[in-house]
Amino acid sequence: MSGYRIGVDIGGTNLRIGAAGADGALTHFRKLPRAQVLPGDAPCERLGTFLADCIAALGAVDAIGIGVPATVSADRRTILQAPNLPGLDGVALADALEAQLGIPVRMERDVNLLLAHDMDAMQLPRAGLCAGIYFGTGIGNALMLDGRPYGGRSGVAGELGHLPVIGGTAVCGCGNVGCTECYASGRALERIGAESFPDTPIAELFARHGDAPELVRFVDDMACVAAAEINLLDPEATVIGGGVPSMAGFPYDRLMERIAARLRKPLPAANCAIYRSVDRPENGVLGGIRLAGVRIDCE
Repeated sequence: MSGYRIGVDIGGTNLRIGAAGADGALTHFRKLPRAQVLPGDAPCERLGTFLADCIAALGAVDAIGIGVPATVSADRRTILQAPNLPGLDGVALADALEAQLGIPVRMERDVNLLLAHDMDAMQLPRAGLCAGIYFGTGIGNALMLDGRPYGGRSGVAGELGHLPVIGGTAVCGCGNVGCTECYASGRALERIGAESFPDTPIAELFARHGDAPELVRFVDDMACVAAAEINLLDPEATVIGGGVPSMAGFPYDRLMERIAARLRKPLPAANCAIYRSVDRPENGVLGGIRLAGVRIDCE
């Protein structure tokens, strides 16, 4: 390897980017509002221009690994649907960026990169099935089978945030009605805050109102989502993370209690292994660099 590898973590709210050279040390890390880099108009071209500027600042760059909050094609070249990224549905993003930048671009669902990083950091076993559930702007879900992302027949397995809720009526960004993401995600939490606690910044909701019935119900909804996956798949390990469980005052012990209450007895409840992800801004970027070809040694 003669140059850097760039990792890009595109979230519904923020975009994070960094690079690593041959020594694997993270450098040039930045966190930017996603809309600043990817506004609603011409997002592919604007992302390419942004990355071209990053490449010029670094010098030699060998490859780019990008994580996107979207369903992607089985060959990981095209975004199929990205409810939180306007203008990218159906875009062959990897091909377009390669043509614009002249270097290899590899793309993956952002949560797969997060889980790959967490499995390294926590030294979780590669054998069997590992699940990652990340409560952020939406609900990200990653499945690793024997250390490799499991995508199912079409490459879109693991859309836990878009399982339908019985009786659900809220319209989801994906176009369906009653998805779990409408009730147990950061966007749902924003709605609860606006309706019930309009004078409280969202970052302080749990710290100031954690025992309010609306937030108790919200945490139970999160537990239902996690328990549904564990009951269905009985994974070797389940990682729970994302921006919501990392908020100040978030009742993580209550979440674990509610998950335990929702798990089927005696199994998989008795054998359930849940790990808490340490939410750091650079995690997805490190996963992107890993995808681009440099293995990062985690702390």
